[in-house]
Amino acid sequence: MFEGYRRFGYGVYQGYGLTETSPVCMVSSDVYSSSNDTGFPIPETEMKLESENSEGVGELLVRGPNVMLGYYKNPSATSDVIDSEGWFHTGDLAKLTEQGTYKIVGRVKSMIVLPSGKKVFPEELEFYLQKSPLVSGCFVFGNEENDNVVVTASIYPDKAELREAVAKVKGPESDEDKAEKLIHKLVDEVNSKFPAYKNIKRIIIRKTDFEKTTTLKIKRMSEKNKEEL
Repeated sequence: MFEGYRRFGYGVYQGYGLTETSPVCMVSSDVYSSSNDTGFPIPETEMKLESENSEGVGELLVRGPNVMLGYYKNPSATSDVIDSEGWFHTGDLAKLTEQGTYKIVGRVKSMIVLPSGKKVFPEELEFYLQKSPLVSGCFVFGNEENDNVVVTASIYPDKAELREAVAKVKGPESDEDKAEKLIHKLVDEVNSKFPAYKNIKRIIIRKTDFEKTTTLKIKRMSEKNKEEL
C-alpha cells in the first residue's frame, strides 16, 4: 500500500505511538520516509531499547513530555508500565536501523521463546504469509509439545483464491490434497527467508475463520484460534 500510493504521486508518512504517548512519538517527514520503519522521534522525546537480544531486538521504551502522567486513579497499573526514571514500557519489540530510526517487529506478549533461549517474533512470519492471496488470515504461535515449543502457523485460506489455484494444478490427487500442498509450499517459501530456528514446523489449515476483536484483529489469547476448526 505504501509503495502503491507513492507510485500515484502521494506522499506517505508513517508514525508510531500509543494513547499513552499522546499519541505520536515517532514519525517520518518530507526529508525521510520509508515503508520499513516509523521515522525519527519527535522533538523532546527519547527512545531506547531494553533487553536487546543478539539480533538487536528489544522492548521499546519512551520518555518525554508527551508520555502520560499515569492511569487515572490506578497507581499499580501505572507502575507496571512507567519505571522510576520515567521510561514508558510500550510492550512493543523494535530494532534500531542504520538510519537511526526504529523498526517495530512484534509484541513482547506474543514473542515465542524456544527451549534454546532463541526468540521468534510471530509478526515477522505472519507478514510474509499474509502477502499471499491464498491466505485470508493467519496466526503464528508457540505450541507446547512434549517439553518442546513448536513454531506453529494456523492459516485460514481465502477459499476462492485457493479454489482457483487448485484448478490449475495437474495430477491425480484430490482437490483437498492439492490445496494442502499449495499451503505447505507457501510456508516453505516463507521459511526460506528466515534462519532455521524461526521456521514454521507445524501447519494448521482452518476451515472456519478466527475469533476476532471488535477491530477485526485475531485474538491471540483465544485457545480456539490455536485449534484446527
